[in-house]
Amino acid sequence: MFLPPRDGMANFRLSDRARADLIDIYDFTEGAFGPYQAEAYHAGLERSAMRSTRGVPSPRLRGEG
Repeated sequence: MFLPPRDGMANFRLSDRARADLIDIYDFTEGAFGPYQAEAYHAGLERSAMRSTRGVPSPRLRGEG
C-alpha cells in the first residue's frame, strides 16, 4: 500500500503484512464499532505513521521495553 504525501509530508510504503494487518484492524473496528469509528481509527494510524516519517516520536507501544 502506498500512501501519497500530503502537504509536504513524507511518503511511505507498507509491507504486504502491514497492509493486511491494517485491513484486519479496519474490518474488526468497523464490525465492532461501525464505519465512522473505523475511519477515525484508520486516520489516527495514518497520522502516527506520518509522524514517524518526520522523526516525531509516537506514543510508546505496549510491550516495548
